[in-house]
Amino acid sequence: MVSERAKQIEGFPPKLLSELQHCILAHHGELEYGSPKKPAIIEKKNTVAQDYYTIVLASKVSINNAKAYTEKLRKEGYTAAEVYSGHGNTKVIYGNYSNKKAAQNALNSLNSNNIFADGWVTMVRK
Repeated sequence: MVSERAKQIEGFPPKLLSELQHCILAHHGELEYGSPKKPAIIEKKNTVAQDYYTIVLASKVSINNAKAYTEKLRKEGYTAAEVYSGHGNTKVIYGNYSNKKAAQNALNSLNSNNIFADGWVTMVRK
């Protein structure tokens, strides 16, 4: 069916047709999941940068202070702390959440610790 369609497109590259047919045959990914073939083409996972939500612990700080604070947090077990610089502002952020509610829930559960008492949720645009 794919071959027939490709023939209707003038100048359709044979190599592209072969790769397309292979992708269709191997779309399950692995033989044990029912694929008639193992994938020969490496597929990239999520190559598009996506916006995410995070908890801001400090904002408008120097890069040196942000690094020192992040290192302190990591030593205390908060390994998701990192320095974020963007739009002329350096922040210390914590976590990477797919939606605002998840970030807010995480912040609420961390609020018992004074480190997070003044934290807030923000979106990071990629």
